[in-house]
Amino acid sequence: MPPGNAVAIPTKDDIRARLQDVEKTFTPGTPVSSLTELVGREASLRELLSVVASPGRHAFIAGGRGTGKTSMVSCFLDCASRAAPHITCVRTNCENSSFKAIWSKVLRRTLALLGMASTQFDNVDLSCLDVEFELARMKTPLLIVFDNFEEILNPSDIVQFANLMKVISDNAVDTKLILVGSPGAATQFKRAHISVQRHLQIIPLAGLPPVKVQEFLVGRWRRCGLEIMDDALSLAMELSCGLPYSCQVVGKHAALLALSQKRSVITVADVAEAMKQVDEHFLLVSAINPAFNKRND
Repeated sequence: MPPGNAVAIPTKDDIRARLQDVEKTFTPGTPVSSLTELVGREASLRELLSVVASPGRHAFIAGGRGTGKTSMVSCFLDCASRAAPHITCVRTNCENSSFKAIWSKVLRRTLALLGMASTQFDNVDLSCLDVEFELARMKTPLLIVFDNFEEILNPSDIVQFANLMKVISDNAVDTKLILVGSPGAATQFKRAHISVQRHLQIIPLAGLPPVKVQEFLVGRWRRCGLEIMDDALSLAMELSCGLPYSCQVVGKHAALLALSQKRSVITVADVAEAMKQVDEHFLLVSAINPAFNKRND
């Protein structure tokens, strides 16, 4: 049992305050956007920074569901926008769209951010050369992120993206592309055009090491005035499988369960019950989209 006043029964005011802390501290529904909240991705961030700083290079952040791809990109963009405000950052979701639909949206959004007259792209059959021309015409450094790249299902659209990456690099257009998706999508994209391999750096996101999982969970629970039994911590670390999303869900619901029973100590039963929330989420996603598991292999 943890030492100190953590074993004391909290008052109603204590519980109310700690419940609010839990909701603010554990946010599985939204990505982390601050470097202070991002755990265990320092090496990946340094690699991404190196790619973005290298002429003619682009990145593909590849990881399975729950590995924290969105959080890492959000933190990177936050740092980039503050460190280099002259760079225009644009982010879009691929959403099972085509090359034309995605780039029509990106170009309109970019022009709007730059305060330039928006051109109508919806009725234009955009090719990679058309997009390259528009990007070069803007005459400003661009950093463009494409989330959920595995949602692009048409092989011809993937080939067009690969061709565009090559054209941008070959013509020294001041635009960096960051693709975000599953490991399978990264492999498929790298094979789409043989020459894209010299322009593309795949940055894999694996599970967090145990020491980082422990740092994540214990640090956040203590921030909420909670402690955890040793066996409960071991179970939480094992069940989370090193996935930041699972850590967020287990951490949040285990804390809420303990507080609901007027306890300041998290037990094995709290962790086991909290893990069901992770399982239910993945089952729901798989039921809604049967292709989800396949694309995230």
